[in-house]
Amino acid sequence: MNIRQIAKSKIAVNLGKTLLFYLLAVVAITVLEKIEPSGPCTLGFGFALLFATIPIVIILAGSNLVKIAKGDRTHIASLAVHMIVLVCFLLSTCTKQ
Repeated sequence: MNIRQIAKSKIAVNLGKTLLFYLLAVVAITVLEKIEPSGPCTLGFGFALLFATIPIVIILAGSNLVKIAKGDRTHIASLAVHMIVLVCFLLSTCTKQ
């Protein structure tokens, strides 16, 4: 299998869409945080979008899981990326006491 066949494979296309979603989310969060920064008692737009992204990620992961359960194994890489993002978010929000 050469590079072109791999790039056109359905797994690569699905993974590319997932990575593009996260790239656009990071850019939007960064830009909105610059436009309306967070303060000590207020949420900025970027911070609010960050927390709004988590339910979206859970929905996308669930959608990929359903597709995998129906037999479409081309969404495994996308599901793995969603799970990594969720784990990273959970680890970043844990507080040490």
